[in-house]
Amino acid sequence: MTSEDIYEEYSNYYTNLGKKLFDETVEWDEKEREYYLKSYWDWCSLIETAELRGRERALKQSMISIARKSKQIGFPIADIAKATGLSEEEIQQL
Repeated sequence: MTSEDIYEEYSNYYTNLGKKLFDETVEWDEKEREYYLKSYWDWCSLIETAELRGRERALKQSMISIARKSKQIGFPIADIAKATGLSEEEIQQL
């Protein structure tokens, strides 16, 4: 089983759980509902954090690519650092 398969399995589980938790026709024992609701919100938080980290990595890679091209063109390293948010040391190492 691959990590994608595991993710898909959990994603389906929590999608269905979310539907059930917010379906007003489903009757829950209050402790059971609290337990599953906490689990559901933990999953949502985990996914949100993973997506945020992925976007941050993609942004950093874009800034590195821009810095590399700007350095090749001959822009001053200090200006590249200001524009990309990378440190001058990071840019010098490119």
